[in-house]
Amino acid sequence: MPKLIVGYLAIFVSTALACFWGFWGAVENFHEGWYFESLWHNLLLALGQYFVPMLGFWALALLSLRWPRLGALLHVALASGVLYLFGWRRQGAWWLWPPLLGLAAAYFWSRPKPHLWVTRAALILPVLTAIGYGIGPAYLAFTRIPLSTTGPVVINNLLWAPAGPG
Repeated sequence: MPKLIVGYLAIFVSTALACFWGFWGAVENFHEGWYFESLWHNLLLALGQYFVPMLGFWALALLSLRWPRLGALLHVALASGVLYLFGWRRQGAWWLWPPLLGLAAAYFWSRPKPHLWVTRAALILPVLTAIGYGIGPAYLAFTRIPLSTTGPVVINNLLWAPAGPG
């Protein structure tokens, strides 16, 4: 029974990490990354630049739920990559690799059963988090006045002149 609880706790932490990165990716994407005129270019930028951490932790959670030993090995590999990238002495590395090694130990020791509700939660929650927190910033990005207007624009009772000589 303790192995099952530790396994579910590890899945919860992995899913929470994926949800956090889904939140961050959605908000940050529309804050600074939504600038192409093409919808497909913007979606590819969002997927490739802002949602990679969410997708990584999402995949790690699902793989670890199905194959806990493989999940443990992948968490050790990710912790090693963090140490290689940041080094031992950087403070940012100390926030990243110990939790990853803790998750690796939890997956290696535990045996979470891939129940349907746990699998569904690990699948759906990060996506719902990214969509839910992305709706407001997406609305602001879609309703802003394009910078390519040729004449002066009034925003909040201020007259903004177009680019030009003065």
